[in-house]
Amino acid sequence: MQRLVQHPDFEKMTQREYDPDPNVLDGFMRGEFAERNQILRDHPHALRSVLYWDDFEACMALSSHASGKQKLGALYLTLDNFDPRYRGNLDTISLVALVRSSYVKEHGINAVLKRPVEDLKKLGDGVMMNGKNVFGTLIAVEGDNLASHECGGYKCGFTAHKPCRTCNCTLEEIRSGVEVKESMLRTSRQYDEQITEIENARTQKIAEEKSKEYGLVQRSELNKLSFHVQNGLPPAKFSNNAKFVAYLRKIGIDI
Repeated sequence: MQRLVQHPDFEKMTQREYDPDPNVLDGFMRGEFAERNQILRDHPHALRSVLYWDDFEACMALSSHASGKQKLGALYLTLDNFDPRYRGNLDTISLVALVRSSYVKEHGINAVLKRPVEDLKKLGDGVMMNGKNVFGTLIAVEGDNLASHECGGYKCGFTAHKPCRTCNCTLEEIRSGVEVKESMLRTSRQYDEQITEIENARTQKIAEEKSKEYGLVQRSELNKLSFHVQNGLPPAKFSNNAKFVAYLRKIGIDI
C-alpha cells in the first residue's frame, strides 16, 4: 500500500476528471455504510481498501487423483479511491497473501486473514507515508460465493437450513422461489448474536446444530476492524459459472 501511495501518478489516478451528480449513488462514498464508518467520517480522504480472495490450481492436473494437490489461495488488495478507469489495471492490484489451500482447510481462513487485519488496524489509527499521517479502512471483501462465505464465517456447502449470507430464507423457501422482503434480510446484530450462541453452546452437538440452523461456522477475523462481513461481502455474479449452477440445480435450487 505504501508503494501505491508513493507512486508519482497516485494523486492523478485518485482524482475524477468529472464532478459526479451528488444525487446519484455512483460509488461507496455516496452510501449509508460510508456515512456510518467512523474513520471515513473523521478522515474523508482515507484509503478505502478492498480485498479479494480466490482459489486457483497452480498446475494442470493430469488426473482426478492429482486435482487439488497444487491448489493455492490468493488474497489481493486494491483501493476504492482509484478513479473507475484505473481500478481494473494490474498496477493498482497488489498480492497480499499466497497460501496452500490445504493449509486453509487445516487451520481455517482466519489464520490467513490475521496478519492483514493487524496491518489494516494500524492503518485505521494512522500510518506515516510520504511524510504525512495516512488513515485507511476496509470497505469490502470480494470473491465468488464460496470465497465470500469462507471469509465471512458462513457455511460453504449451501445446504444449511439458512444457506444465504444475505437473507434469513430457509433452503426450502429458496427452492420454492420465495419473495424476499427487507424484514427477512440478515443484520450484523443477528450475525453477532448467532455466532455467540454457537460459541457458548453447552456441547459440540448443540454447536453443530446451531451452526447448520444459522448457516454460520465461526466469527470472522475481519470483524475486528471497523467493518462487518454482514455488510461487506457484495454479491458475486455466478450465473456464468456452469459448475456452480449445476450444483445448485442438483440440490433443488434453480437459477
